[in-house]
Amino acid sequence: MMAITEALESPNRSPLRWLGYATFFGMMVLPTTYQIERGVLLGLVCLMAVYRALFSGRLAIDHRVLHLTIFYVAVGFGYWIWGTARGNPGATPSLTVFVLWPLVYLLLISLINKSHVQGLIKTMVLGSLAIEGYGLMYLFHSKGWLPSSLYINLNAGQRAGFYGVNDVGLTLYSFTTLIFLLPFNLTVLLTVPKAHRNSPVLTDGVLALTLLLGLILTLLSGRRGLVVSIGLTPLLLLLLRTLIPALPWKGIGHFVGRFALFSGIGLVALLFVGSSFQLSFSGLSSNFLAGFNFNGGALNTPTFTAIEGQSGAVIRGKEAAALWSGANEYPFFGAGLGAVAPGYTRDPFHPWAYELSYLDYLFEFGFVGIFAFLSGGAWIVWRCGQIARARDPVLSLWMLPLLVGLISFVIATTANPYIGKFDFLWVIFLPVAFINSDFLDRSEVFPSDSAPSFKIRASTQGHDHGSSLQS
Repeated sequence: MMAITEALESPNRSPLRWLGYATFFGMMVLPTTYQIERGVLLGLVCLMAVYRALFSGRLAIDHRVLHLTIFYVAVGFGYWIWGTARGNPGATPSLTVFVLWPLVYLLLISLINKSHVQGLIKTMVLGSLAIEGYGLMYLFHSKGWLPSSLYINLNAGQRAGFYGVNDVGLTLYSFTTLIFLLPFNLTVLLTVPKAHRNSPVLTDGVLALTLLLGLILTLLSGRRGLVVSIGLTPLLLLLLRTLIPALPWKGIGHFVGRFALFSGIGLVALLFVGSSFQLSFSGLSSNFLAGFNFNGGALNTPTFTAIEGQSGAVIRGKEAAALWSGANEYPFFGAGLGAVAPGYTRDPFHPWAYELSYLDYLFEFGFVGIFAFLSGGAWIVWRCGQIARARDPVLSLWMLPLLVGLISFVIATTANPYIGKFDFLWVIFLPVAFINSDFLDRSEVFPSDSAPSFKIRASTQGHDHGSSLQS
């Protein structure tokens, strides 16, 4: 047992480090599928965290992060009790999202320190390329451009339809991950100096490639969340620069030059998609706007993609009316976890499941619960801003990309329950992991005794990098 402990504490633990990166990579590239295989990886990583906490004497979680996590777990558990007492059918199925998964992510956070920042950033960029590469492989195979002998058939939720002029649909489960990754990569390209991207994975060429391939897939997928997140990225970047003036900035000329490069990438993607798949800008725009046609009126472009988008918009309109009615009935403390809104059921097998995430949360948690969760989100953004102002040589440069990716994802979640899945919660907990690492580097640690009872004490030695996975 001592040998295992020494291996965990050894500064040279590449296999353990790569196990963590592989787990993160799988969450991004193959979300919701291969749960047994990825569950084994996740279980091994969690066992490493538990073992180190029990036998090496410390759980690397700052007391503020710990207390906030426990608070929100307690809030989720309280609303589960309230939902169960009301007989809500989705109370217990919803328990994992608000109680179990935050505790699992807390264990994962305890394994992350500043030495992992570059490794995690590179894993995200490689994840982008893997998602885009497989998306294009499936696309070419569907069109008959790639022989079956060269196609790898993964269980990735792939689906494609080619219905005619201005009418194509392409999807993978992992396209949801791109809602965070594409704004993140774009912000890295626009703001992080080359000198701080000292890796072949983080060069301008690689980042530009992820954007080019991502834009092509975005246009072909018709995913409005992707379009909105990419379109809002420059505005979010400028807004955050205004609110957090200490963020790294190389001047408006540098920004304009890089944005011109991005615009050129977008033009190339549009020309490729238009010439290869009979799509026009006006057709793509009509299909995009059809997703906001909540009253089901006549369509300018009655393509399959537009009709499908309008159908989803009409469903969301009915959801909104039902959820708002339910929220008015339980305005302060909500109807509890897993409640079913009166007047509309989208899925008879999961009647508590809705796509309008935030209206659903308002219905379930009321204004009191929503205020609690919004306060936590505001705290994450504020702490990231504080780290940026501190000019930390490791973390500060990555705060702006993280915030842009996080806010883009949060906006897209308005019309889809992305945050309700374990494989997408990392979008929230990755910034928390960096915040925790910053706290620990400021000489506050959370140690454990040999027994599984924990107490807070201050450390005079700063963050013990040897006690977690080295990158």
